[in-house]
Amino acid sequence: MSRVPQSGSPPQSEYLSKVTEERCVVSSVGILYSHFLLLLLVSPILYLLSFSSVSPTEQNN
Repeated sequence: MSRVPQSGSPPQSEYLSKVTEERCVVSSVGILYSHFLLLLLVSPILYLLSFSSVSPTEQNN
């Protein structure tokens, strides 16, 4: 009895593996995209902070 569902399961398992691979790719792309957006948001702030921290020293000199 257990051999029958095993013989019918391979296409379902292949489909599930394809779906899980697609989900992993989508999630990894989403993570990379979110990190890229975070870098875009953080880099100008860091640039402004570094510029504001450097400008008074330049003015003092």
